[in-house]
Amino acid sequence: MFACLEKISEENNIKLEEEIITKIMMHLTNLKQDFEIRFPDTSHGDQWIINPFTCDLNTVKMNLKEKEQLIDLMSDESLRSIFKTTDLSKF
Repeated sequence: MFACLEKISEENNIKLEEEIITKIMMHLTNLKQDFEIRFPDTSHGDQWIINPFTCDLNTVKMNLKEKEQLIDLMSDESLRSIFKTTDLSKF
């Protein structure tokens, strides 16, 4: 169960009914599903942000012109060298 809720119920001698626990669990499950629908995992298409030199062009969510620019970036050995030796926040 939930540690804080369990602690409060024990401190106040409150016995939570199984029906309430079930409703809480259902509500949290629905919230999780709704959250996943509203905010899908976009990290797969944004790997180029983390490392533009090793990303998979097939998973990148860009138009053709942007992909061409990314290919140019990926091909630039001087930038690759700088990227390897520089902190990401400074790159």
